[in-house]
Amino acid sequence: MSRLDYREWSRVLENTFLQFNWTKEAKIHTYTKRIYQPDYIERILFAYRDGDISTQRCRSNQPGCFVIQQKIPDTNQVFRIIIGEEDTHWTIITFYSSSARRYWDKNNKKEFSTKHSEHYPDRTDRKDRDGDISTQRCRSNQPVHQHVDTGIKMSINPIKKFFNKIKPNKKNKKEFSTKHSEHYPDRTDRKDRFIVDSVYYDDSDALLVYFTEESDDICDEATGYLLVCFNDIGKIVSIRIASPSKHIRGIASEEPSFTLNPTYDEEFDIFKINFTGSVPMTISKKTEVTEVEDVELELDDERKLITILFRNASIKMANILK
Repeated sequence: MSRLDYREWSRVLENTFLQFNWTKEAKIHTYTKRIYQPDYIERILFAYRDGDISTQRCRSNQPGCFVIQQKIPDTNQVFRIIIGEEDTHWTIITFYSSSARRYWDKNNKKEFSTKHSEHYPDRTDRKDRDGDISTQRCRSNQPVHQHVDTGIKMSINPIKKFFNKIKPNKKNKKEFSTKHSEHYPDRTDRKDRFIVDSVYYDDSDALLVYFTEESDDICDEATGYLLVCFNDIGKIVSIRIASPSKHIRGIASEEPSFTLNPTYDEEFDIFKINFTGSVPMTISKKTEVTEVEDVELELDDERKLITILFRNASIKMANILK
């Protein structure tokens, strides 16, 4: 099998072992980021349910969601799984690795503990703002079960054999990308060097924007709805916006479509993604810093997102080559 057929691949996943609900975004992510196989992710969730003290449950800024996380062995990273909960059924929304120093709660004696952001240690006035992540509250499991090894190295299984037969390429990626032609209709003609693809997943209600074709190594929450992902040398390769119709100016909640207008100011070394063509002069705008260095938001008077700014772009962005 030389090419990936999404329907066949999804059927293999479903028939082999998946015991949780998965969004399309999460399923595809197991292919694009193949170091994390689906059984690795589900074993973390079962480990938490079994009381494994190496796992934690944290609050999520996404409505109706929470986070299950576990430290990645022999690294300074933590693996975070965003879970949507309907009644007693868990749905895996997405997942990513991030900094253990920022997200891991080391205080296992308390049921909940508050960890203020190192970027805003005393900015209590920001704590209750929509989309802000100035606190992380996590509940650690009590030591009632032996640690379950969920290391990345796993035995060969039908899923892994299936993946090993597939060589990822650009053609494969287009097969399972949804609505990217609607979001960015002239991407091929323009040969835009700033954005290689953008995808909206309706089942997880998330907009993903890819600046390069590289896989992310680590991700960090810039706000409660904006996730910024980096490659293995610390350059930004993609972003994820949760509930975009709620946060982006002028986006309808039903059948949302997006227009991305990327620009790069070489003089000031600023890369921007504009989500609106123009804003009336009567609308006031303000720029706010985020929890990720050099990533800023331009918001209207209703706190709707107009522009994302990336300062020091030639240093911070993987798609800016000077």
